Amino acid sequence: MPPALLSVLQKCFTFPYAWLSLLPIDLKGMGVSLATKDEMQALLQTYLEAYRKKDAAGCAACYASNAVVYSSYASPVQGRAAIEDLHRDWVSEGGGDKTLDILRAGTDRDSSWCVARFSEPDPPSEGFSLNVFERDKNGTWLITVSSLSEYEG
Repeated sequence: MPPALLSVLQKCFTFPYAWLSLLPIDLKGMGVSLATKDEMQALLQTYLEAYRKKDAAGCAACYASNAVVYSSYASPVQGRAAIEDLHRDWVSEGGGDKTLDILRAGTDRDSSWCVARFSEPDPPSEGFSLNVFERDKNGTWLITVSSLSEYEG
């Protein structure tokens, strides 16, 4: 993982919500190609469609086999099977109207990241996620780290 991403992740987990202020960079300023942002958005859309259908396996398929999910909603989990189990619990509680919108993103040759805002009305929940993406051996982007923070404002 690039040192810059590691630094952001370490600060994110040390100071909840403070990580949003670490990302004052727009996509053009970072030189992010629209194709990369489009690829990240496409993967999040695939995830969102699976979530709305209550398809925990479909959600987990968007993650790398060794991915990690940190969340204010549950204990950290690692690995696609554990991520599927976690999503099975989450999708059973609702999510039919969940939304995900990329707010900021960046990339280098081998990895990308985005901050996304999520919300769902039933049960009411909103927050932010910091997601790190890496290409698999086939060149497909998958989520390798996801950190979700509930917004209580």
